[in-house]
Amino acid sequence: MRYLLSTLLLALVCANSSFAQSSLLSPVDWSAKIVSLKGTPTVQITAKLQAGWHIFSQYQSSAGPTATSIQFVNSAAYQLLGKTSEPVSITYYEKLFKTDVKYFENEVQFQQKITPQ
Repeated sequence: MRYLLSTLLLALVCANSSFAQSSLLSPVDWSAKIVSLKGTPTVQITAKLQAGWHIFSQYQSSAGPTATSIQFVNSAAYQLLGKTSEPVSITYYEKLFKTDVKYFENEVQFQQKITPQ
């Protein structure tokens, strides 16, 4: 389990470092931990956003903005169960895209169920 957490955190740190280097601003702090939800190991990914910033939902219309994408490093230590879930997002109609846009403010937790191997 410790190897599993180390692998997942390393992937998250690399992704966050890559984002930080590509931009002078770093308005989102990412963290991850493994929790047990109803007996199932679950990776809980938390994004804490600075005031005035938001991130988009993973589930956007193709006509809308680029959706948030969460990718996991392939590993023999775990297997993903289903898709990464997210809470109910804020939704509004965006005239520019002519579609509903879904996003989060302040803090959001994504969850991915896993099976340790």
